Amino acid sequence: MKTLLRKVLVILVIIPVLGTTIIGCDSGGGDGYIPSSPESIPIPIPEPIPGKLNISGIISLNSYGKADVAVFNKNTDINEIITQGGSLFKNSEVVGSTDGKSYTTFNLYKYYGHYYDTWKESGEWKVLFIGDTYRVALVNFTNGSANVPFSDFIPVK
Repeated sequence: MKTLLRKVLVILVIIPVLGTTIIGCDSGGGDGYIPSSPESIPIPIPEPIPGKLNISGIISLNSYGKADVAVFNKNTDINEIITQGGSLFKNSEVVGSTDGKSYTTFNLYKYYGHYYDTWKESGEWKVLFIGDTYRVALVNFTNGSANVPFSDFIPVK
């Protein structure tokens, strides 16, 4: 009798604990969104909108058939930047790559070390074209965008 009573008590204790565990906990696969909690309301982070540099008549692509650009303050000594070695992009104001469609349109982003952001500057900026050779031109931007012929770029010595 004692053994039967002990088994019944164990069962009565275990069933509510298991029921609470099964009902109260999920598998952890959800998104963690609890509508009543203001901390868990998702906030959309907008993608940066790139500036655009269109270079018509490009004849100097790298061995992959692409090119990059780096945008610097107009007073930057490009020869000094190149001879320092390392990443040209690290020293630039803005970095850009072809958009992958036309290979003449470059998406320009401000680079902050760990993320990219919108670049919408205006005025004259020095653009370093990085294809099979280095070429440079002064380019006039309006709200982060410009059009320039490749013939405006001169080889860097």
